[in-house]
Amino acid sequence: MILAACGAVLCCMAQQKDNRIVIGHVDTVWSNVLNEERAILVHVPEGSKTERYPVLYVLDGESHFQSAVAMVQQMAGVIPDMVVVGIVNTVRERDLTPTHVNPDKIENAGDAAISGGGGNFIKFIEKELIPYIDSKYPTAPYRVFSGHSLGGLTVMDAFFNHTALFNAYIAIDPSLWWDGQKWIKQAEANLSAGNFSTGKTSLFVAIANNIPPGMDTISVMKDTSVMTVIPRAVDV
Repeated sequence: MILAACGAVLCCMAQQKDNRIVIGHVDTVWSNVLNEERAILVHVPEGSKTERYPVLYVLDGESHFQSAVAMVQQMAGVIPDMVVVGIVNTVRERDLTPTHVNPDKIENAGDAAISGGGGNFIKFIEKELIPYIDSKYPTAPYRVFSGHSLGGLTVMDAFFNHTALFNAYIAIDPSLWWDGQKWIKQAEANLSAGNFSTGKTSLFVAIANNIPPGMDTISVMKDTSVMTVIPRAVDV
């Protein structure tokens, strides 16, 4: 089945009577915080009706839901089966940015104007989405938060400012260049004050292939052009 609105092939890895293979389904949540209806893509493992599962929340769900479900399935036996929740975007630049910025060489005027809604987006996840998922699906009290690029930035921001909301955080190529690197510098300064050494919360950051061809880390840090903004932010 192809979901036109999300541009994704949706689906619980089970073969249906009409020979379809289904990995999840579409659900919706009305958000009073964001004043809009939000689509979510949900995969529930095939197990006994009494079994409960950790939950993996995936940002940019319309792009990453399928691969997240595939990886969870591929790693079966190494990691627990998981409920996977893909959060579909409505206004990406609004929701996945923690601070408002002015237009610059990277952010155009339109995107900059709507930026900085990350606080409300996290509030939606905490106050509305998680309670809804826990009330409707067979969840265990263990949550993982994953995002890529601006989604990775959102994960990093949640780790620093909402540390107890998830048990584990996965930031893939996070946009640490955001807001002139002010966010990461502030987070770095506050790192020692956070409760990050108890062993109860984990953060995994993955970064790769961000250095332009023909450059090394030394030349990147000396460069001031737009094409090295991302690797320079990573090295801060």
